[in-house]
Amino acid sequence: SHEADRVLIFRGDMFRLQKDYHNAIMSYAEAPLAAPQGKNLPLALLRTGDIYFRDLKDNGMARNVWSELLDKYPASLEAGRGSIFLAEIEESEKNYGQAVTRLEEAVLRYPFPEIKAECYARIGRIYMDYLASPDKAIASYKRTVDEFPAEPRAAEALIRIGGIHESRRYYRDAVDAYRRLAELFPD
Repeated sequence: SHEADRVLIFRGDMFRLQKDYHNAIMSYAEAPLAAPQGKNLPLALLRTGDIYFRDLKDNGMARNVWSELLDKYPASLEAGRGSIFLAEIEESEKNYGQAVTRLEEAVLRYPFPEIKAECYARIGRIYMDYLASPDKAIASYKRTVDEFPAEPRAAEALIRIGGIHESRRYYRDAVDAYRRLAELFPD
């Protein structure tokens, strides 16, 4: 049935909540067998990789599963998320430049606003926290504001821009960022 893949994903999610990772992974793996054309198959791979990365701390398996997701479902929103998670593996392994490169590629490859906004936020944070490049961090945060001015992410970005300027004692620039925040989000 066309809902079989969804049912197996719910089942996998329940196992995961119980910390029964083996059965969760097995449920997700059954989804393509139950519904070979199921529209939830990319989600099954996304969640499987998530268990390997976050719960089992197995970066290699997570990388394999998320790479399979990108190969099999390259145009999907889940592939965009998988690409972000692959960058997260790079970041966890302290490959910060590679993480930024992967996020920049995701911005170009996936047209979904939530993927782009997430990538810009992560790129900004990596430049600020690990690569000591506040100007590149600000440039990334500004992309969020320019492309998605009505989104809450724009408010977060402007707060970060203002904070970076304050930490560098560029108070006029900080005030400009906060003024823009007040203009875009008057309430």
